[in-house]
Amino acid sequence: MTPFSISPERGHLYWAQAPYLPEPPLDVLGRGQKGEVRVALTFKTRPVLVVQNRQDNVHPSYPFVLVAAVHSIKPGELDKLRRINHPTDFLFSPAECGLNKPSVVFLSQLLTLHKNLLQDHIGVLSPVRLAELNVKLALALGLVEGQF
Repeated sequence: MTPFSISPERGHLYWAQAPYLPEPPLDVLGRGQKGEVRVALTFKTRPVLVVQNRQDNVHPSYPFVLVAAVHSIKPGELDKLRRINHPTDFLFSPAECGLNKPSVVFLSQLLTLHKNLLQDHIGVLSPVRLAELNVKLALALGLVEGQF
C-alpha cells in the first residue's frame, strides 16, 4: 500500500471532500442485481473534525480516517441547539479552530473517509475542548452512561 501524505490527529479540523446526500427525494439511478436501490452520491467540500484514534491515524498504510462533519449554524439555530442541549452535540464558537461561523458537530453522525479526501488543515481544538470531545464521543458510542 502507498503511504498517505496526511497523518491526521484527533481534534484537528480539515477541509475534506465528504459525501453529501441532499434531502429526499434522492435521484434513484436504478436497482442492483439483488434489488438494492442505487442513488446518486455527490461530494462537497466541507469542514470535518477528526475523531479517530492516533494509532490508526499515523499508520502509514491505513487509508481511512473517522471524522464528523462540521455544520454551520444559521441565525436563530444556536439558541435552539442550546435549549435542546443534546449531550453529543459539539458546538464551536465563531473564532474557534479557524472557523468563521458558529458551528456544530453531531457526534452521532460519524463518517469514514479515505485520507486522500482530506485537503487543507483548518485548525486544532484546545486541550480543554479535546477533553470535552472525548467525553461526548464516549456518550455517542455508548462507552459511558449519560443522561439523555
